[in-house]
Amino acid sequence: MSEMKTFVFTDIVQSVTLKGQMAGRSDAERDVAYVTNILSPHRRLIESGLDANGGRVVSTAGDGHFLVFSNTIAAASWAVQVQQAHQDTPIVTPREEQVQVRMSLHVGFPQADPGDPDNFIGRVVDYAARLNDYATGGQILISAAALGLLKDAGLEGVRFHPHGERELRGIGAIDVYELLYDDSGPRPTRDKPKGEDRRAWTVLPATMGLTEYSEQGGSAGAATQIHHRRSTPAKRRLGNYELEELLGAGGMGDVYKARHVQFDRVRAIKVIKPHYLEAGSQGIIRRFYREIKAVGALDHPNIVVAVDSSAPTDDTHYLVMEYVHGVSAEDLVKNAGPLSVPDACEVIRQAALGLQYILTQGMVHRDIKPSNLMLTLEQKRRTSELAAADPPTQPLVKILDLGLALLVDEDQPRLTQMDHGAMGTAMYMSPEQWKTTSVDIRSDIYSLGCSLYHLLTGSPPYFDSDLKPERAHERLAPPSVRERGDAPRALDAVLKKMMAKSPADRYQTPAEVADALAPLADGADLTTLIKRNQAPEHGATTVGAAHGDTLAGSNRARDTVAGRRRLDPGSWRSYEDARPAWRRWAGPIATLAALVAIGLFAWATIAGLQASNRAQRKDQLANLAAAMAPQLDAEIDRRIATLEDFAKDPSLRAAMQQLTDSPESWKPVQALINQRYLQFDESLPSNSWFITDRTGLQIARSPESDSIGNSYWQRDYFHGQGKNLPDDAERPEPLSGPHLSSVYRSDSTNQLKVAFSVPIENGERRPEDRKVLGVLGMSIELGDFKLLEDSRMLTRPLELVLVDLREGEVEGGPEKGLILHHPDLDRFASAFRLPDQTLGEVEESIQGDRYRSEDRVLQGYPELLGRGQEKYWGGYLPVDVPSQAQPNAKWLVIIQEPEM
Repeated sequence: MSEMKTFVFTDIVQSVTLKGQMAGRSDAERDVAYVTNILSPHRRLIESGLDANGGRVVSTAGDGHFLVFSNTIAAASWAVQVQQAHQDTPIVTPREEQVQVRMSLHVGFPQADPGDPDNFIGRVVDYAARLNDYATGGQILISAAALGLLKDAGLEGVRFHPHGERELRGIGAIDVYELLYDDSGPRPTRDKPKGEDRRAWTVLPATMGLTEYSEQGGSAGAATQIHHRRSTPAKRRLGNYELEELLGAGGMGDVYKARHVQFDRVRAIKVIKPHYLEAGSQGIIRRFYREIKAVGALDHPNIVVAVDSSAPTDDTHYLVMEYVHGVSAEDLVKNAGPLSVPDACEVIRQAALGLQYILTQGMVHRDIKPSNLMLTLEQKRRTSELAAADPPTQPLVKILDLGLALLVDEDQPRLTQMDHGAMGTAMYMSPEQWKTTSVDIRSDIYSLGCSLYHLLTGSPPYFDSDLKPERAHERLAPPSVRERGDAPRALDAVLKKMMAKSPADRYQTPAEVADALAPLADGADLTTLIKRNQAPEHGATTVGAAHGDTLAGSNRARDTVAGRRRLDPGSWRSYEDARPAWRRWAGPIATLAALVAIGLFAWATIAGLQASNRAQRKDQLANLAAAMAPQLDAEIDRRIATLEDFAKDPSLRAAMQQLTDSPESWKPVQALINQRYLQFDESLPSNSWFITDRTGLQIARSPESDSIGNSYWQRDYFHGQGKNLPDDAERPEPLSGPHLSSVYRSDSTNQLKVAFSVPIENGERRPEDRKVLGVLGMSIELGDFKLLEDSRMLTRPLELVLVDLREGEVEGGPEKGLILHHPDLDRFASAFRLPDQTLGEVEESIQGDRYRSEDRVLQGYPELLGRGQEKYWGGYLPVDVPSQAQPNAKWLVIIQEPEM
């Protein structure tokens, strides 16, 4: 077992605001001033006394620091010393304000990071980090575990104050205490936890201090500078393998290039992220090894095979795969454009051969797409001892991500459950795969047809459709490729049969596909294609895992903006051009290029500096709102789609049909919702997921809480009537479609929240046999929407405001016009609403096709929080929200600033 450690997280309060106060003519100059005048003095205070107390800085992200101590008392003493030093020798801002620091402290038994022995991971680290999300300036928050140790120590001049229960995302409800070190008394905690930390944390070698790190260029206080973890970890053994460079990271694990210590063979190792196993039971581990046992039995030239794995009794769980040097089909198209007809048909023909082998093993892949088709040059196997010393190569197409493959007769929930909302997947999924997880090989044939279309045209099918992907794949006819001129009629026929809506109308086996494509592939030259496009074998980008959980080949640098990937063509929202008039906008091509190249919020700042006149700035505000609103639109859809996917899970439906009054019958549902909550905790953060039966009784919640067993039939998220019902109302039926609840205020944080909810049905096909078994919901504080959290990156005076346009009543007034989000809203206890005149202008402009480009900016309205007489103007765009009671329900995104 690992040794007990004490972890401390520390942050400078309002660092983004402080950077904006620095002197300088540009962001770069202000960043340098911030590092020199604030961050460096703060780091000197951190290092003072650190060695004496047995601590070290594990990692840093700008002004954030993660430290480890061997002794809890020493850690607390150091924390008090730093806070007192900030009081005694304050760091002063240009506005004569004192820099404040917040801290959190927790103790436990951490896990070593398999990719870096100088780092720690696991629940203990997450606990300490998320405890810090509630801390405010000058405050040291500690956990109950730390409190027990520190109370026994009898530290002089130190007292403790209970702040009650707080909800830590991914951890659950915990008791929070404050370590008091001066006469100020208890400081208030944050009403709402700080948003998810998306900064890139750099791990420091154990022998390096902050001063040395800074001198070597690690002064990442700048908002424009991102430090990544080193791609080559210190040498670490996993079984017979020594990890080398990090190749990529997927939802389930990190993939490393590794070398067998005896045979010196290069492999790729996927190390499973510990929280997938921590959060479950031995059943999860058993399912994982059952799956990799099935995958490990596969051996075919057209698939990437597994060659080894950890054992169920090991502390770290991993899968060893063959290492492939090559280029993905997706990257071929991005680099070279659409492929020739023979080359495209040969790629898909070989992939079909791999799928045919998978079929003979009783498996279905379920995630076929161009990024999961890897092209490589492989040496032909020698047929005699007299073979040449340098045997010739042959081009091979290998199918990746067999970690997602599913045994056809597998009834148990899978650890490698696929996320339907994942980038690059939606545009290739068969109509039946949107409705059920029980698909056969003909679903892979459909996805293979979509991939063939992508290779021939440069885009996935239906990417420019008005419909959502599941509707497009269900309703629209298979697109033709005859427009490219050189596509023979026979190719069109093959594509249409592969992409037939009904599985019965498709080719019934991949072998039939391979036979149909063979004459069309005559003349293919994959060898030349691969040689022109693959990266040098020594390059660090030879193989990655950004597209899936296993291997994905890539020869390009990842497109990132502030550490986040851009939208891929596979995500239907990246091409959304919804047709209502208020969603059609025509920003200049140069503006669009800027949005893609440097990111929305960076563009907002640059555009503001470049605007030379009122008309130009007006257009920029309108275009910025039109670019940002679809992000919120897409996140709303992702959350609903994620819930609907879970609600259709056969395992959940079966568990719901077995419910009785006994809480024992609820346990299978609780296990399923725990697994799904953890799966999406990072990509779609929320306060909780919950399930009620058809009477409104809550029978499961993750994180678990005392609310389980209580009845919530009055709540809007249960019945979808647009408002909560009084206790004496007649008990309603559960909702019958997706719904976003009316806004309500959190009892624990006092922040505005909403709940997404969908019905859980029994899955019967005939309408008269269908029955709602219960309601599945997800609660979220508005500030946790990614767009609203990221809007903090806007440089003042630009502000993002979100307004509710739905009918109803909230907090003693109409819901319509209620301001849901404003960067300064949490400073006020009262509710604010859009002025009636301004609200009227918005409602009139978005009706039907009357929305014109000149209507996209509101002008001359007062400051929305009533803080002054200044007039504002702002670009705006509505966002559809699902509502059972109001079919045309909307929110409104406004990007505003004081009027020029």
